[in-house]
Amino acid sequence: MKRNISTLSFGELTPEQKKYQVKRWWKRARLVFYFVRMKQRATKNLNRKSDAKEGDDDADVDLDYINTQQETEWKWYIIRQENTLPQLWNFLINSLTVYAMFATPFVLVFPKASENIVVLELFTDICFTIDIVMNFFKLN
Repeated sequence: MKRNISTLSFGELTPEQKKYQVKRWWKRARLVFYFVRMKQRATKNLNRKSDAKEGDDDADVDLDYINTQQETEWKWYIIRQENTLPQLWNFLINSLTVYAMFATPFVLVFPKASENIVVLELFTDICFTIDIVMNFFKLN
């Protein structure tokens, strides 16, 4: 009758069984570590959201969160929404969207009058195309 590996003591195992058992223990330890880490992050996010809802301006600064944010190295091609240039770009795109809402029906109804705004329409189309490409690199 063959005994199960988990019922054998560590001294009774063959070297292959020991390696397998150690790998299994490390896998379990990693899973527990990742589970605990996810749980901590979830509770930290919930606490942060509840603090924001309460409107407590005198709340302590979360140093762990700041340190992890500072330690994170961003790739050069990632666009962060907190920076000034992406905010200006969003303002431009929103303004062009409002313009397009009024200009498109005007261009469709009055084709002869729309010959004067061809350059502005081309600029709008180019900006929308650039925005579509940039959305692949934005960090939300």
